[in-house]
Amino acid sequence: MIKKELYPILKSDTASNEYKMELRFYFQEIKRVFNTNVEEIAIQRLERLLDKFNYIPKVLHKFIKDKIFPDFQILTQYMRNPNVPRTTNCNENYYLQTLPDELKRKFKTPNRINNYLLRKMENWTGKHIKNINTQ
Repeated sequence: MIKKELYPILKSDTASNEYKMELRFYFQEIKRVFNTNVEEIAIQRLERLLDKFNYIPKVLHKFIKDKIFPDFQILTQYMRNPNVPRTTNCNENYYLQTLPDELKRKFKTPNRINNYLLRKMENWTGKHIKNINTQ
């Protein structure tokens, strides 16, 4: 999600190299908050990040305020409960590795994947029933 907002800026010729380095640095800091399995460490890292909030590029301000801060308990649930995977969308875990971006959107919710698989099954069944009936 955040990568899609940063990518055009990082590839832009108008943004200075210093600004791009700063974006990369703080993006790594944000990722580092969640790159642990211990909630106390994640909280300490988030607090350190918030201490530097005035120095963080404005592009990342909105992301931190609107996405990370309000949903921090949900985003760190895997640290408290070992039965919760790091990403709670098991469909996305599988398809993240196997499909291109445009197809991944189809599988982000169970409803979408069920609809897709149902259509695939109907299509397959339709083809094979025709073959059985003609024999």
